[in-house]
Amino acid sequence: MDNFNPTIKCPHCGQVNRPSISGWGREGLNNRQHTCKHCNKDYTVVVYVETSTDYKISDMHIRGLKSRIEARKEQIREMESGLVSEATGLAREYIRVEASTGGSQN
Repeated sequence: MDNFNPTIKCPHCGQVNRPSISGWGREGLNNRQHTCKHCNKDYTVVVYVETSTDYKISDMHIRGLKSRIEARKEQIREMESGLVSEATGLAREYIRVEASTGGSQN
């Protein structure tokens, strides 16, 4: 199976990228992490895959997809926030241990 290569703009710098997305055939909402080839910042590509024999796009369908994408974005923001909080806590603990032992641990 060939990879899916959508033409998209980087949300950071606005430059055009064509990321290669493999394994995108799972039905439903899919997201893949990519790095911009221009600014080297990470971003998420969200792809919705659906199959149908009589597919008609309606405003309600588009609104439903948008709300699911927004919910997924919020989940990602919460996960990233938790990771940053955890990393900050670990860094503070490391600094506290280093300061209390004077850098020498046995």
